[in-house]
Amino acid sequence: MSAGVTPSTRITAVILAGGASRRMGTDKSLLPIEGKPLIEHIASQLAPRFARVCISANEPHKYAFLGLPIIPDAVPNEGPLMALASVLRAVDTPQVFVMACDMPVVPVHALERLLELAEEDPCVAARSGGGLDPLFAVYARQQLALLEGLLAEGKRRMYDLLEADPPVVLELEERLPNLNRPEDYARFVG
Repeated sequence: MSAGVTPSTRITAVILAGGASRRMGTDKSLLPIEGKPLIEHIASQLAPRFARVCISANEPHKYAFLGLPIIPDAVPNEGPLMALASVLRAVDTPQVFVMACDMPVVPVHALERLLELAEEDPCVAARSGGGLDPLFAVYARQQLALLEGLLAEGKRRMYDLLEADPPVVLELEERLPNLNRPEDYARFVG
């Protein structure tokens, strides 16, 4: 998507912000990046590319300052698969782009390619550094029945979905940036 391209109306962008941030030791979604909370920094990068950006979180009050729709999990504390199922039930677009709340930079070229592939295939995930990244991916509402079946079986990981319904894979040369630990954050802001 280059300058002047209309934001996607068929895909809703979703920032997943339901994790416990155990490795960081503090809520990483609210870490300051360039004078604003990380989650706001991410949302501002996604806004020009999507007609709809929302947050998947179980503490709506914490993100009210964003002025974005917040979608809580249908059943709290059941992991990212429940978050994705809840989002797919709530949106009215055929697909969602899911991104973790700990990625300070949206790699535009990778996002553009991911969205291009999603025009042909309902589920597309990036692979960087050797492994699939289920939190930089496009999922389809048509996967909801499969998701609900996995949840009924006690599955909770995004990889459970990717194993049950393998996505088209976008190979990336560089590793997707994320801030999981204090040293990652210090390196990024330093």
